[in-house]
Order: sequence, then structure tokens, then C-alpha cells
Amino acid sequence: MVDYEQLQGKWKNHPGIPGGFHLEYVGKYVQASIVTGPRDSGLMACNDPGRPTTFEVWFVGMDDPTGYLSFDEMVGAIKVLEQQAQESKRYKEY
Repeated sequence: MVDYEQLQGKWKNHPGIPGGFHLEYVGKYVQASIVTGPRDSGLMACNDPGRPTTFEVWFVGMDDPTGYLSFDEMVGAIKVLEQQAQESKRYKEY
């Protein structure tokens, strides 16, 4: 289950991107580093006024981040990964 409260409330200023923001998402099965910032900041994300906000998400265990995700796409990816982890025998709780 996606922790919407965590996704909406714990954003911090990005230490290396002026106008950028960073969030560490820690769910029961999924962890991710999520960032957004101004266009042309070097991030695969955008939070410019008048444009839809997009996010760059780096899920723990992935080689590269996934970029330009809308909020709904990001939540959908977290849901799919958490569902896969719950169904995997590797993560079964005893």
C-alpha cells in the first residue's frame, strides 16, 4: 500500500539543485529517492510554474532512475513494485 501522506509531506530542499526538492520514500517493501526541480537543472523532472510537475524516481535496486513521471505514474509504479514484492516468496512474512 502506497503511503500517500509520506509522498505529500516530507519534501526537503534539494542540496545540489536550486529550486529542487528531494524525498526519501520508505514503504514496507519499496524504497525510492524522488526528486523534482527546474527544467534544465540536470534532473529528469520539472517543477516549473505553469507546467505539470514531473518527478525523477530512483528505486532501490535499479541501475538507473526513471524520469519525467507524473505523480499518478509514480504512485502506480510504487503500487506495482509493492504488489510484486508481496506476492514474491522472497519477501513472505513468517
